[in-house]
Amino acid sequence: MGPRTLVIIALAANSFDAASVTASTQVRLVVDTEHTPDADVVSPLLDGCHFSTLNHQLFAIWAQMVTDESFEQVANLETKHPQYAGNGWANLTSATSSGKGEVSLRFGDAFSGNVSATMTMAGTSASSASSTSWTSSTSVLDVSNRVALVNRGLYHQGYALRGGAGYSGYVYLRCNEPVDLVAELVDQQGNTPLARAQLSCPGVGEWTQVQFTLTPSASTACGNFPTDTPPLDCISDPNDGCLRCGGSFVLALEQPGSVDVDAAYLAPDEWARFGNTEARREPVEALLAMGVKSLRFGGTFAWQAGYLWKEFRGLRPAREAYSAFHDPKEGASRGFGFFEVLELCQEAELTCILTMNILETPDDLADFVEYSLGDAASTSWGATRADDGRNAPYGLTHIQLGNEQYVEDLVGTFVKAAAAMEARATLIGLPGVLRYIVGTGRASDGPAIVADANTTVLIDEIVAAGLCSQTLFDWHIVPSAAAAAAPDAYALGEMAELLQARGCGEARLAVLEENQCDNFFTRALDDASAAAAIA
Repeated sequence: MGPRTLVIIALAANSFDAASVTASTQVRLVVDTEHTPDADVVSPLLDGCHFSTLNHQLFAIWAQMVTDESFEQVANLETKHPQYAGNGWANLTSATSSGKGEVSLRFGDAFSGNVSATMTMAGTSASSASSTSWTSSTSVLDVSNRVALVNRGLYHQGYALRGGAGYSGYVYLRCNEPVDLVAELVDQQGNTPLARAQLSCPGVGEWTQVQFTLTPSASTACGNFPTDTPPLDCISDPNDGCLRCGGSFVLALEQPGSVDVDAAYLAPDEWARFGNTEARREPVEALLAMGVKSLRFGGTFAWQAGYLWKEFRGLRPAREAYSAFHDPKEGASRGFGFFEVLELCQEAELTCILTMNILETPDDLADFVEYSLGDAASTSWGATRADDGRNAPYGLTHIQLGNEQYVEDLVGTFVKAAAAMEARATLIGLPGVLRYIVGTGRASDGPAIVADANTTVLIDEIVAAGLCSQTLFDWHIVPSAAAAAAPDAYALGEMAELLQARGCGEARLAVLEENQCDNFFTRALDDASAAAAIA
C-alpha cells in the first residue's frame, strides 16, 4: 500500500468569509501519515486536557449550575455591581417594594463557610401571603408579599434551560419556626414561570437539607451580550464571549417568617451527566471525541494555602470555599475536586493527573495515597474513604507535586514527599504503581531550568532515593511554529541529556501545559507544530 496522505486546505485569511476566498488565498498542505514500523512509538497520552479552578474553569465541566453556592463571594461585593455579590446571586441586600420583606447576609454560624443568607417576611397576614399567585406578570426581583434570592450562574449570564428535562437539587435551610418557601426556574427575559416546587423548613433551629426536583415547561434562549456591561459581569477578553440566557433559579419566601439559606445546589439530571459522575456529558464526550487520553487537574490554584486534599473529602456541601489565586476575595468552591476528578477519569477511562500543593506535608501526602488506594477493610484511610461514601479505591496513578515552582522550592521537598508516598503505597501492597511528577516550569523557561544549579541537586536527590523510573518532570511551553522548528525545541533534549548524565535516564519529561493564550486558528497550527516536536 502506498503512502496515506491527509490533505488540508488552510485559508490564509483572518475570517472564513466564503465570498472573499479565492484560489490565491488557499494553501495546500500534504501530510504523509504512513506508519514506519521502526519509528519511535508515540505515547497514547500525547493528547491530554488540563483544567483548574482558575477563572472558574470548573463550570465548564461541573454539573453544578449555582455559582457561589454558599454565599462566600460576598466578600467581593464592593468591586461588583451594587445589586450583586460575587458572581452568581442577585438581590442579596434588597427589600421588597412594600417594605414587608428583605434578604440579608449572616456572617458566622453558617452551614458551609462563614456566610449564609436570611430571608425574612414580616407584617403580612398569613391569608394574604398564602393567596400570592405566581403569574407571568410577577416580578422575580421585587414583589409585594414575596422576597426572593436569585441565581443566574457564572457572571449572571443565566441558564440555557431545556424544556421538559429534569433538574434536581437541594438547599440547606434553618428556621426556629416552621415555614414554607418555594424553589423555581424562571425565564427572566420574559418573566415567565417554568417550574415550581414547595420546600418546607421544619423549624427545629438546625441546618436541614431539603431536596427538590424541577422540570421547566419550556426552554430558555441565549444571545450575545457586550462585555463589561451591567447587569452582567463578563470581563473583556479576546478569548471569551458573553452570553445572556433567560434561565434563573429562584428561592422565594411568600409567607410570614424567617429562614436561613446556605449551600444551594442545582444540576441537570442523568440526561446531561456523564455516567454516574458530577460532570456534564457534552464537554466530556467532546474531549473523548478529540482523542484525549489524559486529564490533569492542576494549575496556579495549587499554590493556595486552602488547597489541601483533606479539605476536599467528605460531604460535598459542607466543604468550605477557599481563597482562589485568581481572585483572593472570592470563595472558590471545593464541590468538584480531587475525588470528583478521579471518578470522572475512571468513568471516561482517562489517565488522571492530580496536582498537589507543595505545602502538603509528606505525612499528609502519604495519607492521600492510602485514602485513594487503600483497602476499605484493612487500612485506616481506606475505611475513612468508605465512611465518606466510596468503598472501592480510586484509580490513582499520577501525582504532581507543585505547579510551576522554582526549582529551589523543590530541592529537599519533592523527594521527601515522593518517598513518603511510595513508602505508604508499598505498605498497602502497591509498590511501583505510582508516578511522581516534578512541578517545575515557572515562566515556561526550559533553558533556565536546565541551567539552574538546583536542577542538578534535585536530580541527584531523585537518584539517591531510587525514584528515577517513577519520576516525570513537568515542562510548560508556549507553543509556536517558530519555537518548534528550533534544533532543540523547548530544551527538551538538553534536559534529557542532563538526566542521562546524572544517572537518571529513566526519568521522563511531560508537557502538561501548552500556554498559548488565544483561541484563534493560528493556535491550532502552533499546537500541531509543538506536538510534532515533542513526539
